[in-house]
Amino acid sequence: MADPAVRENMRDSLPAGSAYAALVLKEIAVPLPVRIDDMSMGGAGLVVPPDIGPLITVDRVVDLDITTPKAPGVVARLVARVAHVTQREDGAYSVGVQFASPSDVQRLLPAELTSLLNRRRAFRIDPGPNENIVVELKPVKPMPGLKPGKGALLDVSATGAGILIDQETNKTYGLMTAIQVTFKLTGAPEAVIIPASIRSQVLLPKGVRLGLFFEGRGTKDWTKYERLITQYISRRQIEKRKGG
Repeated sequence: MADPAVRENMRDSLPAGSAYAALVLKEIAVPLPVRIDDMSMGGAGLVVPPDIGPLITVDRVVDLDITTPKAPGVVARLVARVAHVTQREDGAYSVGVQFASPSDVQRLLPAELTSLLNRRRAFRIDPGPNENIVVELKPVKPMPGLKPGKGALLDVSATGAGILIDQETNKTYGLMTAIQVTFKLTGAPEAVIIPASIRSQVLLPKGVRLGLFFEGRGTKDWTKYERLITQYISRRQIEKRKGG
């Protein structure tokens, strides 16, 4: 998870009473109520009672049951990985979790919650200072003037990416151009190959930044690629907290 200053920008605080959560731990028979401090499509900040906190360790995978006042029973069970645990002055614990599949959050949560979370769906993270991640681009459909190209990954999230390309390559692409991007994240077992659309083009001193939105939801391999991206984001967040 990001530090508190960054997290302010990546998540939305839910209105009081709009949703409740309970942690499901295999060694305890009943779900354990916790408070949702903030939440996005990518993860959540929880406040955990003092007696539960010691059971929650970094990198542990937990289930999070979500309930709302408007629906009976559990509306969604989300799988999450614990990214950080900090004890507060009042004895409770602040716990940050990263959802294993942000697309499940979109699919399972009721509309009144996703409408709140869609304002900022995912946190973007930049590659490490010694990483040089090459992104290959090619048009989804052959079109006159459109040619394959390459760029450098500037940032990535579960929903899109920013890449740097040279101005000459940028001349062949326009806004909303449908492309396929291929890139291998550091430490990932395989490359991400996913359709995307160009949503922004910003001139920079060293080239042009393309803002991409991933269009792969619903495709056969989307969940696999989404997991590779979220795992990379979690790892980079830990590195950044350590100064990397």
